[in-house]
Amino acid sequence: MTSQLLVDGEERLAESPEFQARLAQLRREIEQRYAAELAEAGVFKGLYLRWKIAAEYHHQASRLYPSPESLYAVEKHDP
Repeated sequence: MTSQLLVDGEERLAESPEFQARLAQLRREIEQRYAAELAEAGVFKGLYLRWKIAAEYHHQASRLYPSPESLYAVEKHDP
């Protein structure tokens, strides 16, 4: 078995169904946390809460990605 470095490893990770499912789960968790407050909010507070939700989502999602210096490899089975 040999390993081969991937040039597009980060893109493959970001597009994988498992990673997309984790991001969707993260968004649902954050939106549920603010749901009651958002339901009672007026226009301006609603905008502020949506901004706060987006900021928290981007912060938490960025923590799921590996560091920019990460290397990605795939193992190939030798015939």
